[in-house]
Amino acid sequence: VEYFPVSAGSWWTYETSFPSSLVEPINVHDTVYVAGIESNVARLRGPGSYEAEYRITGDVVTQIIALDGTSDSSAHVIRTPLSVGTQWQSYHNAHEIVAVDSTVDTPAGIFQDVVVVETHTCAGRALILCKTSYSIHTYYAKNVGLIKTTTRTGGSDIHPPQITRQLVSYSQ
Repeated sequence: VEYFPVSAGSWWTYETSFPSSLVEPINVHDTVYVAGIESNVARLRGPGSYEAEYRITGDVVTQIIALDGTSDSSAHVIRTPLSVGTQWQSYHNAHEIVAVDSTVDTPAGIFQDVVVVETHTCAGRALILCKTSYSIHTYYAKNVGLIKTTTRTGGSDIHPPQITRQLVSYSQ
């Protein structure tokens, strides 16, 4: 998928802004890089102990998550057709492509024809235990990959806190 490109030596640096009770939000920078590629599986590493594996095929990018020692291939990150209305499920998450032609401005530049995936999820292991819901918008740029995410918590607040993570620099 051209909206999730990985190659040896690729890296992406992001700035994450957290809401705070201070006047200015708290900003944190981190870099994610391609640690290895075997067949169609890319291993990405980042700060601390962060490591994730993604299986990339022509029509879907799947995060490989081991549950009870087995791989679960249902955690699709982005999939085709890349058209508004494409939907899929993973765990208690509902995903939908809500835009395919957005223009997004980040510190790394202005990106055209951005695909936006909206995810609705719930904190907790079972829907009945759901105390907090989240709405996540993930933005993918062609030939760059993940350029931005915004996460909003649900609840009764009129303006729920939002966490924004956006691309600062990258190298393919």
